[in-house]
Amino acid sequence: MKKIRLAIVEDEAWEAELLAEYISRSQKECSIEAEVQIYGSATDFLEDYHFQYDIVFLDIEMDGINGMEAAVKLREKDSRITLMFVTNMAQYAVKGYEVDAVDFVVKPVSYDAFLFKFHRVLQHVNKRRGKRIVVHSRGDIYGIQSDDLIYVEVSGHNLVYHTRQKDLMVRGALKEAEEQLEEMPFSRCNHCYLVNLEYVEGVEGYMLLLPGGERLQISRSRKTDFLKRYARFMSTGN
Repeated sequence: MKKIRLAIVEDEAWEAELLAEYISRSQKECSIEAEVQIYGSATDFLEDYHFQYDIVFLDIEMDGINGMEAAVKLREKDSRITLMFVTNMAQYAVKGYEVDAVDFVVKPVSYDAFLFKFHRVLQHVNKRRGKRIVVHSRGDIYGIQSDDLIYVEVSGHNLVYHTRQKDLMVRGALKEAEEQLEEMPFSRCNHCYLVNLEYVEGVEGYMLLLPGGERLQISRSRKTDFLKRYARFMSTGN
């Protein structure tokens, strides 16, 4: 079963619980294992967000920051995450395409309507999940989705795979990791780091900015090539 991480951003508690119930109910027929986190406001969601979800269900009409405003702010951080709007009025959801929302559901949400839309959203997620690689760490075997991998770091004669869930130490060379990920949007910023460009939040001088305030050094010899690769990725997604 595929593991899918979802956030529900909804200020009406009963409606949030209903969506969570639908997601739980759909797991078997969609062949997924779902982890769901509920947020009662867009502010709480944005403050907590650090690339940990695959799908976000956003209510459009909320007090404080509404769903559309939250989507704009979210897109400034993350162009990858799959957005699904939930609304009382379908005409509002049309604006969702401006922030690359995949679809929307109209309240009150029935299970059949939800399931039809959810299948479509999961197809979208599956297309964007990238390549699956296998690594051996401390006698155990792990499968890693390339879009869960933030960067690979050289540590002595080992590699550390920094993923969204955990860090895994693996015996090997960075060139081997490059070969595993050669078709994915990864680039070296120096001889120690192979970085997933999807997680790069910006570049300041010779420092690369990652989620959570983490910063990696860019070497002088690699800066020009790295910036060209990053600019191409930002414009084409590849």
